[in-house]
Amino acid sequence: MGEWNEGFSFPKFSFDLKCLSEKQFWCQLIKEFVATLLFSVGVAAFGGNPLAWGLSYLTFSCLFSDKDEDTIVPPHKGTMGTEKDTSVHILSPVTFHAMMTNKDLIKGLFTLAAQAMATNLACCSDFQAWSGISNDFSANGFAFSDLFGSVAVFEFVTVMIYFFLQSKGSGNDKPQTSLPGWFFKTMLVTSVFWMNKDAIFTPARIWAGEMNFANVFGTYLNDFAAVFFVVNLSYYAFKQKHW
Repeated sequence: MGEWNEGFSFPKFSFDLKCLSEKQFWCQLIKEFVATLLFSVGVAAFGGNPLAWGLSYLTFSCLFSDKDEDTIVPPHKGTMGTEKDTSVHILSPVTFHAMMTNKDLIKGLFTLAAQAMATNLACCSDFQAWSGISNDFSANGFAFSDLFGSVAVFEFVTVMIYFFLQSKGSGNDKPQTSLPGWFFKTMLVTSVFWMNKDAIFTPARIWAGEMNFANVFGTYLNDFAAVFFVVNLSYYAFKQKHW
């Protein structure tokens, strides 16, 4: 059986606390916090519609990217979320993918916490009054008991479709047919909210509204499971095909 993304093998996470004493670790978290905060503000500034999500994600993921080439690659190739990738995630599904690829539980959890704090600040009434940009960025989560309900299942499918399209999208290994990376990235995030206007998509949004442990656990579990299953399904669907 292969890696988690090519054999439905649950990743064995490491629990290394040494990173907490490293300057680069904390600098990366600050970078994630700032990028997620600006992304949230950008969604409001661009109009709060589906295209605004795509444009804001494109703008700030590229602005805070450390990669020379910012392209979307098939998730099962293992190039997104590797140790050398110090780009920001902003979106929790991307963090889950990176966490499972790197098997780094501590970094993943702290990254999710940075995203949550940034989103909470972006929705703070005092911050919005200071910035002059207001937008209801909050979302209601799913309790564990609601995960088999229609709304939670639709959210699950939405995240799955996002990663499935990403695995079939543009990449360096098929330049003759690839869409420009910036265009693909914009439309990919935009399509999420065209498909499901009530999508949460990034669970950090629930930290801006009322929540409890059941909602936090259920929402993040739903997102994590969607990433895990669709990346593996994508591998089995396309592993015999040339990219």
